[in-house]
Amino acid sequence: MGIFMAVDLYSACPCGSGKKFKWCCSSVWGPIEKAYESFSKGQVESAIAQMKTLQSSSSDNPEVFGRLAELLLLSGQPEQAEAELEKAFKINPNYPFGYYLRAGLRIDEGEWEGAIILLRKAAVYYHIDSKEDLARVYNLIFRCEMNRNKPLAAKVALQIAARHAPSNSQLKEMLENLSGPQSRLPKIIRNDITFIPNEKSEDNASFVESEDIRLGSLPDIFKKKIQDNPSDNGAKFNLAVALAWLGMNKESYQILDEYIKKEKNDTLYRKAGVLQEVLKFAIGMDEESDYVNYHIGVPLTNPEPVSKWLSELQNTRRLLPLHQDKENGTITFFLLEESASGLITTGSPTKEFSKVIGYLAIYPQTMVAWGYDSKKIENLKHEFITKLQIPINQIVSTTNTADFGSVLLPAAIVPLAAKDQEQAKKMASGQMEKYFEEVWINHPRKSLLGNTPVDASVHPILAKKLAGVIDFYEEILETQDASLYDFNRLRHKLSLGENLAQLADLASKPIKNMNAAELANADSDDMNLEQLEEAYRAAINLDAQELAYKFAKLMPDKGLLPGHGLFVSIIKYLAEKEIDNGNKPAMLELLNSAIAKLKSENLPEQTAELQIAKMKNFAKMNDIFQVIKVVDEILAKHLDNDKLLVAAAETMIRLNQKSEAKKVCEAGLKFAKAKNKSDLVEFFSDMLKSASK
Repeated sequence: MGIFMAVDLYSACPCGSGKKFKWCCSSVWGPIEKAYESFSKGQVESAIAQMKTLQSSSSDNPEVFGRLAELLLLSGQPEQAEAELEKAFKINPNYPFGYYLRAGLRIDEGEWEGAIILLRKAAVYYHIDSKEDLARVYNLIFRCEMNRNKPLAAKVALQIAARHAPSNSQLKEMLENLSGPQSRLPKIIRNDITFIPNEKSEDNASFVESEDIRLGSLPDIFKKKIQDNPSDNGAKFNLAVALAWLGMNKESYQILDEYIKKEKNDTLYRKAGVLQEVLKFAIGMDEESDYVNYHIGVPLTNPEPVSKWLSELQNTRRLLPLHQDKENGTITFFLLEESASGLITTGSPTKEFSKVIGYLAIYPQTMVAWGYDSKKIENLKHEFITKLQIPINQIVSTTNTADFGSVLLPAAIVPLAAKDQEQAKKMASGQMEKYFEEVWINHPRKSLLGNTPVDASVHPILAKKLAGVIDFYEEILETQDASLYDFNRLRHKLSLGENLAQLADLASKPIKNMNAAELANADSDDMNLEQLEEAYRAAINLDAQELAYKFAKLMPDKGLLPGHGLFVSIIKYLAEKEIDNGNKPAMLELLNSAIAKLKSENLPEQTAELQIAKMKNFAKMNDIFQVIKVVDEILAKHLDNDKLLVAAAETMIRLNQKSEAKKVCEAGLKFAKAKNKSDLVEFFSDMLKSASK
């Protein structure tokens, strides 16, 4: 428990408040130590009674309740411990030791997600001078994040723990295991990811907690920088890193998407792409991840059929021993692809190799099979039922994100007919080459928005993401045997280097000089209003209507306001496109919103132009009811606008709505005579005759 040591009066108080011990908990510490001493001697009831006596005289100190909660936990009374923690939090809602203890309770219950939330709070509320306590908290955060398959967040937590406890050799050894040459983690985790200052390519020093800046406060710092300067793309990368360090992988992934879109430095966007791939291995990222394993597990109650089945698998070369842990009684095998016949018979040709489809692990009471191919793993169910005599309702199927070691499993083989190690390696290398250059490049990937690497390689954004994906695979292979495959072959086959160079050139080409293909590949999301206007005009000139619509649709969100020369024409264009798409509600909402904006800016001529467009669009759709509504509004509110009256009269005549046309023409004639406009008098007189026939 570690609280029996003498506490220096002028050191930080063990409660985590940040106050000196002398002016914080020194008055209650003696009785607390005596209670813990009684507990260590097996006098549990006496220790608890001493703490309760202390509570009566120190009811305003959360540490008294927190330490009693710890004793109750150690004596197997979690519910009573929770009750004492509630009392402590009523006194101090930010009581750090309470959050640490409660996290321990959640871990005991298997609630890792709840535990990490509590531990993050403890890390914030412990004063920076509470070094040992913070080291203990971050060490537990490390455990939780590793359990959630978030090694980046885990490593950062372990680094902070080691900095708070520099003499702790165990923490140093754990860090070495994560970052050293023997580590099986990708290089981006083994090496420290650092922040980008002021959008420059060089990185700054690793983050170190201080009194002013704590790990938990970093996201808000970078959000403020982005708010102050939305074009600071480096701050977006830093925000993504800070979120990843806190185990907020989904949020970090989304920010990295924004960063990659705008980043032009290939080293940096590739680094961000690798980080995205790493983040997708976390528990809970199944939907976003391309790296998923399918598991089926069964209880082991009868060893005889299991032993017989395992022998059969090995005899037919479907199973290869991988690892045995005698201490824990577990054995792990490679699961190999079944041959055409499923049997190796005398005189049959020997297979050169078998593909690895997954793993099989035997535990003392359970057996689990898992791999990347759901169908092949699920096929084992039939054998579990028929050969192991396991009821189907006892077979449990789950889907989880894979581990880094399984990433290259689809490309892995076990050579069966190799003469020596050199030939075996050559066969493995050949299979990996075939997999990546014939299969992988044509397989859709979630990280590429469902596109294949072949298709993504020519897309302005996806090509950058693809570069990061390939770098990630390269990092994974480096942890196994980098000589098995040269990923430059894959980059060359995809023409990735040339494509990225062309896309970079495209980014610097004047928009007005682009052809349709170049406009289609231009990053429209990154264009400002002036650039979108230029792209829209270029697309119209090329009669590239779909592209023109794409650029026009982005303009209102980029500052296209009433008064801008293109406002009315763009709104009319978009409204017509919505009609062409059969989306009347969208057309109506677009025009009504624009008309309201024009009215608020007191722009009657532009307002009238869009009201005419609204009326004509309804006429185009043959929606007589809506046309009449617009005309009635004109007669009620706009009898002094000759353009509206003329358009309304023409529309009613064209739709053969003579009674409505007559009303409009009479109103128009009255207006024309009052204004002494002879040409209009003649026009409405002729229209009135047509309406009266």
